[in-house]
Amino acid sequence: MPARFKLDENLPRDAEALLRSIGHDVHTVLDEQLGGDPDPRVFDASQAEGRILVTFDLDFSDIRVYPPTSHVGIWVLRPHTQSIANTLALLKAALLVLETEPTRDRLWIIEPERVRIREWLVISCLPFETDLRKRASPLASAAQWRRYASRTHRR
Repeated sequence: MPARFKLDENLPRDAEALLRSIGHDVHTVLDEQLGGDPDPRVFDASQAEGRILVTFDLDFSDIRVYPPTSHVGIWVLRPHTQSIANTLALLKAALLVLETEPTRDRLWIIEPERVRIREWLVISCLPFETDLRKRASPLASAAQWRRYASRTHRR
């Protein structure tokens, strides 16, 4: 099922092309003249449109400012280096996880060997983090993740 994304200004255009090529609905901060705007304005624009915000900006990972219950979803990409190849590899891996995990009311921290998902548990009202390496999923182990990532780096 296609998802709706808003890409922050710090992501390469190739990320937009990748997501569009597989059928996702993608808007960018730059296309909407929001480049350089404060984070709250970018966040509000993505939520008003019902879009998952994808960014390198760690400010969006602060759940005190952007609690998981307040948004459609935030993906913070954490590659070793912010190269185009590394960024696209993280996005491709996250899209595999998207097939089995919802984004609503969740913060995803997408790293080279894992995806951490922060959500808010209503019962305890405390943040809860899921490490997908410990779950049965297409990316169940670090070894599988490395094999997948190494395939995506080759051209």
